[in-house]
Amino acid sequence: MSTACPNGHASEWADWCSVCGERLAEVEGGASAVPAAIAPAAAIPHPVPPSASPPATAGPTCQNCGVSRHEHDVFCESCGYDFASGSLPEGAQGESATTQQAVTAPMHVRVSVDHEFFAASVGDVDLTVPDPIPEQKIVPLAGIRILIGRTSTSRGIFPEIDVRSLTDDPAVSSRHAILERDVSGNWTLTDLGSTNGTFLTADADAAIEAGEALPIAAGTSLYLGAWTRLDLTATT
Repeated sequence: MSTACPNGHASEWADWCSVCGERLAEVEGGASAVPAAIAPAAAIPHPVPPSASPPATAGPTCQNCGVSRHEHDVFCESCGYDFASGSLPEGAQGESATTQQAVTAPMHVRVSVDHEFFAASVGDVDLTVPDPIPEQKIVPLAGIRILIGRTSTSRGIFPEIDVRSLTDDPAVSSRHAILERDVSGNWTLTDLGSTNGTFLTADADAAIEAGEALPIAAGTSLYLGAWTRLDLTATT
């Protein structure tokens, strides 16, 4: 049974309004039914603050090391965590992000157009090298996994070395190949099953085996697409 409050509220309590805290009844002698010292604290309801919202973040982070990343990244540039498979590269388990970041990338890649490879790889295909020839570009090997390919927004593929944008080569696959660095700083190249293959010589005689990690070092030249050449050079 509710008690009418002078302020028009229907109180669930007989002595104090359960809505606004107004005193409703007094005991004999004028004393409040609830001791004044405790009545306000015990009887007057207090608003409940809303739950604290988590701090806003600038974007997604790596589940392994916590470093910020782009939502379309395939791998974490800090620790190499594979966002698709939810795993670290072989040999990196147990290594902290701090330890992995301490290894300095030993090489960079010079990206250019190679006419000899174009002549050997294209054959009778009706394809011409862009005119003017794209200038050589230098791409540092930052991080421990470097995807080589071409951007595909619809598939969420954004390679660190976007060959199509660098040489205008239409024959490179979206996920063409990947460069990986182990905890010792050594690099390997793996063709990811590209359509036109990856080669170590400009004569396009034989593509490297897809899916096999091939150890490479400074001074290695890679050929892919229709006319693209990648020269791995030691960083000084």
